[in-house]
Amino acid sequence: MASGQTQYYGLSQWEAADKVERVDFNSDNAKIDGALKAMRDLIVSPSVLNAVLDKLRSDINALSARVDKLEGK
Repeated sequence: MASGQTQYYGLSQWEAADKVERVDFNSDNAKIDGALKAMRDLIVSPSVLNAVLDKLRSDINALSARVDKLEGK
């Protein structure tokens, strides 16, 4: 079993005399998998981002037209 852990994710760190066990690797892989998923969940896909930008452009154009109408332009 690992005698130490990394600072940020608590991943296994072995000393030369430590017994290496599969459970340590499985635990580390689960932590890494969870961290990668959390990062992926924060990323917005380009298609979603483009849809949001298109909607914002449309809303801005509509507001601009309303302002122009109110100002008699």
